[in-house]
Amino acid sequence: MKTDILPFPIGIEYSDLEFDLEILPDRIKGYDSYIYVGKEVKNFLNYSTDKIELIFYCDEFLQTVVIFLDKFDENLNLELLKYFELVEENDDFSTYQNNEVQLYIF
Repeated sequence: MKTDILPFPIGIEYSDLEFDLEILPDRIKGYDSYIYVGKEVKNFLNYSTDKIELIFYCDEFLQTVVIFLDKFDENLNLELLKYFELVEENDDFSTYQNNEVQLYIF
């Protein structure tokens, strides 16, 4: 299944983005959390993002992309369903997944 719609590929090395990241408190033991502060990625599927959090395994390889949107649009949901299965949806966030990745939209 196609996952190149993500703003950052899973597995990208920390060193490729280190100058565009600010440290966040870690969410998961053994993993390092950062907020993306670069100027190149501000949208996800043409929808404006509020912020993008990247979680790396031991400051080496990207494991998780957490996307916070300015607002959720039903059209985005339809677009995501082309690539992912909707696993969970509630008032705070939605979870999508395919055989390669799990995506959280806040």
